[in-house]
Amino acid sequence: MTVSECRVRQLVRVVSIDLPDPLRAAEIGVRPGALVHVTQRSAFGGVVIAVDGGRLALDAATAKRVVVEEAAA
Repeated sequence: MTVSECRVRQLVRVVSIDLPDPLRAAEIGVRPGALVHVTQRSAFGGVVIAVDGGRLALDAATAKRVVVEEAAA
């Protein structure tokens, strides 16, 4: 499953990231093993996620490239 498929408030763990700059993603907290949850969804597929105490907006294309799995609450 990808972040774009998550429900709002669903807790997930990042499994892998297929982004052009994975180091930048890691710097902002989106790295394998990180716990995140979607706080908002946009009409065009973008999402806002909560990660490491902050929030991060991802456009639809980026959200589809972050693979996650359900995490225990």
